[in-house]
Amino acid sequence: MKFAQKFFKHPMVIVVLCVIITGFLGFFIKDLQIDNSIRQFLPQKDASYTRLSESEEQFGSMMVIGVSLEANDGSILTPEYLDVIRNITDKTLELKEVSDVDSLTHIDFVCESDGSISASQLIPDTYTGSIEDIEQLKARLNEWDAMYNRVVINDDMSGTQMQITLSPYDKEYEEEYAKTKGKKKIRSEAEMQEGVLDDVTEIVNKAVDGHNLSVKIYGNPTVMQNSRLFMLSDLTRLIPLVIVVVLLSLYFSFKTMDGTLLPLITVVMATTWTMGLMSLFNVTFTLVSSVIPVSLIAVGSAYGIHVLTHYYVALDMTQGELTQEKYNEAVFSGLSEVMKAVLLAGVTTIVGFISLISSPIAPLHSFAVFTAVGVFISLVLSITFIPAILLMKDYSKVQSSRNKKHNLERKSTRLN
Repeated sequence: MKFAQKFFKHPMVIVVLCVIITGFLGFFIKDLQIDNSIRQFLPQKDASYTRLSESEEQFGSMMVIGVSLEANDGSILTPEYLDVIRNITDKTLELKEVSDVDSLTHIDFVCESDGSISASQLIPDTYTGSIEDIEQLKARLNEWDAMYNRVVINDDMSGTQMQITLSPYDKEYEEEYAKTKGKKKIRSEAEMQEGVLDDVTEIVNKAVDGHNLSVKIYGNPTVMQNSRLFMLSDLTRLIPLVIVVVLLSLYFSFKTMDGTLLPLITVVMATTWTMGLMSLFNVTFTLVSSVIPVSLIAVGSAYGIHVLTHYYVALDMTQGELTQEKYNEAVFSGLSEVMKAVLLAGVTTIVGFISLISSPIAPLHSFAVFTAVGVFISLVLSITFIPAILLMKDYSKVQSSRNKKHNLERKSTRLN
């Protein structure tokens, strides 16, 4: 009790400090990096992941973006559409992050030359777009049906696909990229892939504009970008929903302003601190991490509820008219009663989340650590921020609320 009285001697300082920290860490949330690449879910210390990395070093990147073009008015093998394919191919090859493109206009054709086998382009340099050139192209595709069919052309030759292979992630290049763009941080591998996808999408859309073509863009970068959008969409819906549910639960439980708002404010602050720390330590926000805000709001509010419950119990047990001394004693008494239980509940929850570090999946590590950190912050704020706010209240208003409550109870007793 004496320690609590000394610690909360200046409650305003505690409240202001908590608000300042919330604002400081909340400022960094805008820089939080989002990474939803599939590769991060692979056990990176496993032998299979090592073999994958070695294969990429030997044979090049396995990260590709696929582009599918389908003619809505017949065959894709027309001079108009072949010019579109060549345009897309040439433009994407100019991107520094692209190492190779396989398409109808940029793929090898093995043929006989002077009694030996040589490789040339499927569409030769002598191509002019004439009927004869188109027929020659069809003949070559049919000649090597096993090589081209369902690889760069579909069965009825109404559609084609191209495979855009990305260069392996180069941190040095990304540092130069950051300097030229005037950015403080270099792009992560996931951000690089999404940047290339945006560039490719822009090139494709410009190239097909005005042509009767249907376009589909696919591959891991597309999956990653879509999952990012879905994740942000879920967060914008789930966070307000869980806040409303918690608010209603708190209101019907306490039916007071303090009991309704303080536990929620505490967990929102804890969530802000946690997200800010993730950004500050350059920890990427993944599909698994998206659970952190919702789980913290749902789990972390329990500690504030315990503190306020014992606060109200201590007030009810206070005899006579409230004075400043009696009111402060009620706050400290309630905090003292609940302290041990809240600490034990927090420790068990923290240990439970920390145990997920044993998983070989990397995103679960950051989820485990920062959820545990968020629970710890919720616990600390519940036993510091909430009592500080309560100590700043005007005890005469609390006494007025008590009088109204007692009058209602008396009227209710008489009616019964």
